[in-house]
Amino acid sequence: MVRQKITILNQNKSGSREPDRRSQDKIASLKHAEEINKTLFEISNAINTTLNLDDLYRSIHQSLARIIDVTNFFIAMVDTEKRTLQFPYHVDTTDDQFFPITDFDTGSSLTGLVVLQRKPVLVEEKALKDREAKGGVWGPLPLIWMGIPLIVKETVIGVM
Repeated sequence: MVRQKITILNQNKSGSREPDRRSQDKIASLKHAEEINKTLFEISNAINTTLNLDDLYRSIHQSLARIIDVTNFFIAMVDTEKRTLQFPYHVDTTDDQFFPITDFDTGSSLTGLVVLQRKPVLVEEKALKDREAKGGVWGPLPLIWMGIPLIVKETVIGVM
């Protein structure tokens, strides 16, 4: 279906096969949407076919690399009753180890913000600097940070 739209968009008003700027933008948008769909399919497939969590985490990380920069990436599992945060999977350019947090306060970190809001959170550079000044960023300050809640049966079980 996407390929048909690309063919149609390639013909501009004069009937030539040279794409105009608007067509090029639409083509790029369609290709990006196709990459997102492929990524979602890969992740869904991995969830249903992977036999252990380590392989699943690695597969999710590799799939996401197709559409976003995941140079620094972690999956954190949260237990709000015990106030703990575990990092079963992490890749980071500066920190080799992510130690478990045994007194996890949802109000004091970006990960906690995702847990509290129960929805994806995107924080840009200025907001990150403001949070850092208030002690709300752990580790090196990134230029941009995104967190996605992992929810099972209405309960946030983790963040990636």
